[in-house]
Amino acid sequence: MGVCKRMLGGSQVMKRRLRDYGILALASVMLAGTTGGAAHPARARPELDAQQTVAMVRAGQFAVLDRYYGSVQAGYDEGSVSDEKLRAEFRHFYDASSDLAAHYQAWVKETPKSYVAHLARAIYYLRVGEASRGNRIIADTSETQLTGMDAAFGTATRELQESLPLESKPLLTVFYQLDIGKFEGDAAQNGQLLRASLRIDPKNFIVRDMYVQTLMTAWGGSTEEIRAFVAASKAAGLSARQVNDLQSVVFSDEAWIDEVQNENYARAADEYLSAAKLSGDDTCVLCAGMMLAKGGYFVRAASVLTQYLARHPDSVEALEIRADMYFKVERIPDATRDCRRLADLGDAYGQYILGLAYTFGMYGFPKDMDAAVRWLRPAAAQGFPKASQLLSVAIAEQLAHPRPAGATRSPAS
Repeated sequence: MGVCKRMLGGSQVMKRRLRDYGILALASVMLAGTTGGAAHPARARPELDAQQTVAMVRAGQFAVLDRYYGSVQAGYDEGSVSDEKLRAEFRHFYDASSDLAAHYQAWVKETPKSYVAHLARAIYYLRVGEASRGNRIIADTSETQLTGMDAAFGTATRELQESLPLESKPLLTVFYQLDIGKFEGDAAQNGQLLRASLRIDPKNFIVRDMYVQTLMTAWGGSTEEIRAFVAASKAAGLSARQVNDLQSVVFSDEAWIDEVQNENYARAADEYLSAAKLSGDDTCVLCAGMMLAKGGYFVRAASVLTQYLARHPDSVEALEIRADMYFKVERIPDATRDCRRLADLGDAYGQYILGLAYTFGMYGFPKDMDAAVRWLRPAAAQGFPKASQLLSVAIAEQLAHPRPAGATRSPAS
């Protein structure tokens, strides 16, 4: 579900854009019911994955994509595909690579009455907008980033409007409108979209899953509103697993309050772990580790991050934090092992630490300027300032004391 990601504020420009493109009109239409129909009958189909889908978009295989994803939508319409499966399938369009824009434009031009084409292009631009926005708080986000987000969200909203009359059960249209709408923080508007989704599918989970995030304190809601919504969803007949997913947001919200407002990082970590236990969302485990690190609970932070890394061994973020924790408690071999893994993954911090170790003969590493330069050079190329500074030192030392002919390199380099 990913509710543990940092909740980000929107912009005033975004509010104007959303009104201009008629989200409220969308909700009104949905509450009144739709008359369109899926163009593709449900049928047995081989599964496509995200990589195959993106490759087909690039290759212009639009008819094939229309048939495949049209059959997924038709399966949902007739009840053989769940709303969660529907969402999972259309997530294949989440790749925000810039070269795809022209292909999506060609797709909707080639098949202007295709629900799949308009929805896919909307999903693409929604992700482009989120990528432009970034994941920092609004104060640390540039006007250029916000303008890029607004432009992309505007295109996504227009495509969602185009898709609306083309499908009898356009649940994903509402879902992605709400995904955009959460940036505006208009509770009444978001409520209309929720009710529109319930008219389409009274027991749908995916829009509820999106809507509950708009109730978080970080978005202007409250923990009490989340609890009330969870209770209402349980009464609507959602499964125990789905109710647990929604209930986990209560803990995530409390964790955010304890982190941001109370600065009680240990309690925030416990609440994130409670959220993870209910939802199975590993991101909450990572957030717990981050809270413990922020609060100075270094040993416990390393332990929690180890749990996360057991399932996500290539997480650069988790490896960087755990390495720092190990350094702070003087578990140097463990710290340098994480740095080695980071360096192998191409991470500038890990490369810098190895370069530092070889430059000065630290952390049990031999002093080896050749090895130092090999690690510092790619870190500096990535714009890591300390690596750039140290690289000059290592190169000067390398030139002043060249390796003797026939000498072997350090075994760990």
